[in-house]
Amino acid sequence: MDVIENPPMSEAYRIAKAGGAHAGLLRRYESDTLHAIEKSVRSLERIIEIHEAKMANPGAFVQPDLPASDVRYLVGSKWPKEIRGLRQELEVLEGLLAERRHGKR
Repeated sequence: MDVIENPPMSEAYRIAKAGGAHAGLLRRYESDTLHAIEKSVRSLERIIEIHEAKMANPGAFVQPDLPASDVRYLVGSKWPKEIRGLRQELEVLEGLLAERRHGKR
């Protein structure tokens, strides 16, 4: 099996390392243990799953009297935007983990 010496860096991680979006998240976790970062990764994955479930079945998550236009906004805009941001955060933490595991600290 080949060992990857320099794992590919995700765009979100590269941007965070350069001080852009999610740089604060990266700074926040830089000194944390691998275990703490892994726990946060699992948490983000669960939150993304919940958001995806909301999009698949919004009626199970919103008040029954919420106007249809509001539900369309949640499903078509708000929740997808939140998922994109959460996935970026996930990529940042996964990038930090990969770097740590490959001794690039």
